[in-house]
Order: sequence, then C-alpha cells, then structure tokens
Amino acid sequence: MFRNVFALLLFATVSGYLFSRHTPVPQLIPQARIAPGPSAISSPVPPIYTTDALLPPKSLAECIKPDNIIDEAVATCRYGHFPHTSQNDVAQGMVSASYLSRFKAEQTPARTKRVIAQNVERDTVWQWDGKRTYAAEWTVINDRIEGTSVCANYRRGSIEYRECRKGAKVYFREKCREWSARASKDHADFSQAIKQRFCSAGDNFNPLS
Repeated sequence: MFRNVFALLLFATVSGYLFSRHTPVPQLIPQARIAPGPSAISSPVPPIYTTDALLPPKSLAECIKPDNIIDEAVATCRYGHFPHTSQNDVAQGMVSASYLSRFKAEQTPARTKRVIAQNVERDTVWQWDGKRTYAAEWTVINDRIEGTSVCANYRRGSIEYRECRKGAKVYFREKCREWSARASKDHADFSQAIKQRFCSAGDNFNPLS
C-alpha cells in the first residue's frame, strides 16, 4: 500500500516538473508613457468686416445720382448697407420692396404735404345804406375768405356785427368787379387769385348766417 502511495506522489511530482518546463512564462513588457504635450490654444479668428458695413449712412440727396436711378450703390450709400430681400419680399428691379416702400414714405410727405396759408385781412366797409362805415376783418385760408370770420371783431349778434357783415357782402362784390377787370387786362396770376377770392365771397358769403 505504501508503495502505491509513493508511486502516485512520485508521478505527480514528475508531471508537475515537466509541465512547468514546457509552459511559456509571459513576459511583462513595460509600456512607454507618453508625456502630455501642451494643449493647443486656438486663437480666435477676428471678424471680417465688409466695406459696406463700415460706410456711415448718408442722406438720399448725397447718394442719388444725376440720372435719379436708385440702385444697389445708392442704397448702400444711403443706409450703410444694401437691404437684401428676404424670402417674403417681392423684388422690384435691383432693390427690395421694403426699401422701395421706405423710400416712398420718405418722399411722400414732401410731395403731398399741403401748407395751409392763413392770414387776417382788415378793411373799411360801408354800411349797406351808406350811412356809416365799419372796420371789418376776416380770415383768408388758402386764398378763400372764411365766411364765419367776417366781422368777428364785433360781438356776435350785436347790431354792429350784423351791419358790418351786410356791408362786407357789398364790399366783396365791388372788389370782385374791380379785380375781374384788372385780371382781364394784365392776365397776372396774382390778379386772378385776388379776383377768385372776392368773387367767391361775393357769391357764397351769407351775412345773416
């Protein structure tokens, strides 16, 4: 029995020795460490400014050409940049619809704005029966006599107010005849304007209103 045990131990020892000789031992290869280099610092790219963006805006009178054509150069001169069309804009020629509408809005007040000329005139009018005179005054608006302003320097409803307005009616008709004769002779625009002023008042002015 001891022989069998000894034989088994001897066999195990020899087998282990042979296995350890034929089994390759892995070699540990040290890995080289890569030293971290300096991190790349990205330098910011300076913004690119176009020539149009640096141009200061000017008035339209300074930018318009002798041929009065509004093109991209005029738009750039006027606003400092060319107003390009968006997807919703309908282009008209070489400029956008928004620019054309803005340009028309700038020009419309100068063309359509009406200046109201108003002044007060004074003169001596005779009473309708010629017994006395009144210092009458009235307002002229755009070369037309304002009827409600005739003899407004007297208290409304007073005798002087009523008699002054009656005398003014006669006065306007006389002036209408006088300036009609003058306008037919000199054919001047000024004479024609004065004629229209007094003739209109002589026909339409109601002293009792």
